[in-house]
Amino acid sequence: MSAFRTILLAVCSLLLGAAACSAEVDGPRTGRMPLLDHGNWELVPFAEDPFASEYAPAGGDAVGLPAAPTCSALAVLTEGGMLEIDTDNCSFVTVRTQTLDTIRVGETQRLLFWHLYLFADPPAQGVAELRVDGKTWWRLEVEIPAQEAIYKPKSVADRAIPAGSEVLFHVHNHGANSWRLLDWTTGD
Repeated sequence: MSAFRTILLAVCSLLLGAAACSAEVDGPRTGRMPLLDHGNWELVPFAEDPFASEYAPAGGDAVGLPAAPTCSALAVLTEGGMLEIDTDNCSFVTVRTQTLDTIRVGETQRLLFWHLYLFADPPAQGVAELRVDGKTWWRLEVEIPAQEAIYKPKSVADRAIPAGSEVLFHVHNHGANSWRLLDWTTGD
């Protein structure tokens, strides 16, 4: 073990305990591990939504929202092994879950996300964002109208994130549109 890794393990162990630090020291694993179980998503109430203060400060309107949008149960569906957000039933949606596995330093995370044709009259902007452990992992801004598109962003972890960390997925736009999150994995 290199001197750097030895020091890193010692500091991490002092702060978090040895078990929490082993993922950071062990490095990337072979194979991809799922980070999401789509059956575990839950709708974040607008009053608790961290995106609300960013996009709709002072009671709404930054993105053309009412002060507290209400969402139909049909706004967020999990079917066919994916999460689907339908903005016809709610134009401002945040859902949360927890990571299923640890993300190790140096591991690559991969996301598979797409939207169908996006429509808004008048033209507008749509936003999708994934946050893990309070930090933005991926953010997309799309000018609407827009053709259907698939996104496959990836990123290499610069810090360990323990299993059970909070994941927030947020979408907002004007218009009746469909946004879909299929997969988020870690490992090489």
